[in-house]
Amino acid sequence: MSDSPHWGFVAAAYATAALTILGMILATLADFRAQSAALRRLEETRGSGGES
Repeated sequence: MSDSPHWGFVAAAYATAALTILGMILATLADFRAQSAALRRLEETRGSGGES
């Protein structure tokens, strides 16, 4: 496969796709952590005397 003239382009395309997907996963995890922390803070300010 390394003798193909387009090997560099294909490798770069796969690397770019992998980095993009990894970045999206990391951004999603960071957002999840931020939203979880915000929800915890909101629940603490409401107290435990709320109706269930």
